[in-house]
Amino acid sequence: MRSVGIIQQVLVASRGFLDRHGRPSSPAEAAKLATLSYSSVQGPHVWKLVDPDETEIQIRHEPTLIADDMALIRQAAVGGMGIAQLPLSGCLNEIRQGLLEIVLPDFLAPLCEIQVVFPSKRGCCRWSDRLSISWCALRQRGPGAANQAPYRPRAP
Repeated sequence: MRSVGIIQQVLVASRGFLDRHGRPSSPAEAAKLATLSYSSVQGPHVWKLVDPDETEIQIRHEPTLIADDMALIRQAAVGGMGIAQLPLSGCLNEIRQGLLEIVLPDFLAPLCEIQVVFPSKRGCCRWSDRLSISWCALRQRGPGAANQAPYRPRAP
């Protein structure tokens, strides 16, 4: 088994959506707005977040759009359709371009580690497998990650 990265999920929405509907002051308030879900169709749909006191909370929401395609959910959020919980690495470019904003930056999801499990006790031995896993680990960090300072969310 090898760790290929850590994922930090964040709640995001377009500036236009937040200007029209207001910027929520709590996760419960955010759940009352239109939401987008990157998951299976069956519910319940829950955001797992950590509050400023470092307590893990779960917020149920009723999404207006559900898809198992992260790119589709990201584009729907950019298009102003609602609030989505996405991996920061999957929407960082849109945040930096001003297309998406982090909603409730004090309420981030718990960190999630991505691991690769090998079918052999000896681990990964083929050069092509090692190369693929290394590529995934670098890709998880985002484009140009080696040359960039870590992303720090800031309040709007």
